[in-house]
Amino acid sequence: DSGLGFPLHISLSFLGWCVRADFGDVHSTIPENGLSNRIRVLFEHAVESDNGTHCPLLWRLYMHFLVSQGDADRSRGIFYRALQHIPWVKGLYMDAVAHFPERVQEYMDLMTEKELRLRVPMEEVDVLLED
Repeated sequence: DSGLGFPLHISLSFLGWCVRADFGDVHSTIPENGLSNRIRVLFEHAVESDNGTHCPLLWRLYMHFLVSQGDADRSRGIFYRALQHIPWVKGLYMDAVAHFPERVQEYMDLMTEKELRLRVPMEEVDVLLED
């Protein structure tokens, strides 16, 4: 058992699929026959499990999947849900900035509020985002 309520071989297979999807070679081939809904339900069950709730990789993969499906609003909702469970994960904020650069100030304020260190002043971030 993987701890997520699925047999280990299914969880590893799903994780491998998600990693490939992040690199762009799978998500463009998902047919519109309900497969994406099934994947979304699997993610939901996984992030609601005891172990999955505190797994940063799982939340980040879920966000990436939703963005790859063109569902930015739902992806932002997943970001905020993830923050309720794992607010200390800097990678989560970085993913949000990458996916939603128009909200960079909001995410930097959240990081400051959670006492996560920012190594770059906001002015430099603005310059980097302009390129």
